Amino acid sequence: MAEPDFVTTDLHSLLDRVRSGEEDARDAIYRRISGRLENLCRKMLRTQPSVRQFEETADVMQNVSIRLLRTLETARPGSIRELYALATELVRCEILDLLRHHLAQRRTPAEGKRAVRCEPESVAQQPEAEELDRWHAFHENVARLSTLEREVFGLVYYHGWSQKEIAELFQVNERTIRRRWHAACLSLKRQLGDQMPSTSSTE
Repeated sequence: MAEPDFVTTDLHSLLDRVRSGEEDARDAIYRRISGRLENLCRKMLRTQPSVRQFEETADVMQNVSIRLLRTLETARPGSIRELYALATELVRCEILDLLRHHLAQRRTPAEGKRAVRCEPESVAQQPEAEELDRWHAFHENVARLSTLEREVFGLVYYHGWSQKEIAELFQVNERTIRRRWHAACLSLKRQLGDQMPSTSSTE
């Protein structure tokens, strides 16, 4: 469900103040969206069991928060819609970085070099590494969607919004949102084929 705080006149006013360079407005926006960011981080970690065993939601949230505050020093989201897109992208980037980190620890090191590993190598680790590969490719391909498809996909998949809520935010009919969602899913399936992660919901 969308959070009512994200569609109030007050938040629009905060965005206007951020565009004017007011630091306290930037911090106020962070306080307003911190709950949403935490939910996003928690949801993303649930889909990544091989990462979740090493990472806590609080730590991921802290890293995303740093990314957001730094980004708001220069970025000036002009609307609620742009703010959502920014938050989605920052969480996606943080999860991608974690996937890269844990993938590197599970890959067989080059000859003559040893990589630091979180656990001993074993045959059982191979399927886990393959699944990390799938998720890494999935999140990278989300970034390659067209802007409109990426926005809709991000709100549905990462934020858990309904198509009706997105249509209200974008001020279009639900058919338009449904068309963009299906187009995004088809694009991902076309790019990934049988490499689509087994637990991703893009039906």
